[in-house]
Amino acid sequence: MEAPPPPWPVRRPAGYPRQRVRDRVGILAVLLGALGLRLWHLGARSLWTDEGSSWTAATSSLRELIRLCAEKDASPPLFYLLTSLPMRLGNDEAHLRLVSALASLGLGRPVYPAPPELLNLLPTGPTLDPAAASEYVEAAAGGR
Repeated sequence: MEAPPPPWPVRRPAGYPRQRVRDRVGILAVLLGALGLRLWHLGARSLWTDEGSSWTAATSSLRELIRLCAEKDASPPLFYLLTSLPMRLGNDEAHLRLVSALASLGLGRPVYPAPPELLNLLPTGPTLDPAAASEYVEAAAGGR
């Protein structure tokens, strides 16, 4: 019995490097558009309750931040530490929301499955496979 041929090296279609550059430029344009939409009027709305807690923690000293996280919030302080960086540049709603807005840009690739042709174009981790996730959940539930 003969083994199947290895998948590598992959034969690229004619004009592949130009197509790849075009694809990357397209993805960059989409990401820049998404960033623009996220940053547009970022500080226009008033604070919500959870943002008030974030504001308090992000503007606290490191010692007070750790105390707040340990006693009241029960969450790790990394988000608040990252949020405190833009809060040094400005003390308003837009600077408070900046870390969350930037982090949301990176979530598109791992959360939403992409067509196989785009998998090598984006620099982030593996795509969440809904079928694999459902099999895992089913196995964890005892095969029900």
